[in-house]
Amino acid sequence: MKNSIALISKYRNMLFGLAAIWIYLAHEWVYLLGDFKIACDIEYIISYGFCGVDIFILLSGLGLIYSIEKRTVI
Repeated sequence: MKNSIALISKYRNMLFGLAAIWIYLAHEWVYLLGDFKIACDIEYIISYGFCGVDIFILLSGLGLIYSIEKRTVI
């Protein structure tokens, strides 16, 4: 478990970027592509853009945990 959290922390910036792109595409893919049809699988993944927000919250929480562990609150 500790190794998986360290791995997530190592690639945190990349995960933030992927989450941001996922959220952006979920909001703007109709405007970006118009009537152009893309694969159903991609449309399905893009339609779940709210998962990008969940990734943001998870990574932010991990950052807060590391910050609190580095320093005392008092």
